[in-house]
Amino acid sequence: MWAVKPNNKFVRFKVDHIARTLPGQIIREWWVRSLDEIIAPFVKDRGYDWEISIDETPFDLWSLQGEIAPPFESVAEKRWVKENKASPYTLAEKLPVNLVLTPGIADR
Repeated sequence: MWAVKPNNKFVRFKVDHIARTLPGQIIREWWVRSLDEIIAPFVKDRGYDWEISIDETPFDLWSLQGEIAPPFESVAEKRWVKENKASPYTLAEKLPVNLVLTPGIADR
């Protein structure tokens, strides 16, 4: 068994990343490094050691004011952003803002 020396200059950051998933290792690494840069003046530049851990809440397990968040880039999401609040939305508002329907095989 090994002993750990107390470190009085250590800070641990726990981040809850909600509503979106960071897709892929490169974007995840970019996010962690960005957080390191953001907190540097408060920890690194003052001689502290630090650790960051990030939890991602699955999109479908998150709600705001009792409303399940609308899909990414949907009409409802754009409205939520514009109004700066959560509100009910219709099935049609779950569609992407720039929905492009292509002809089916029968239409060719």
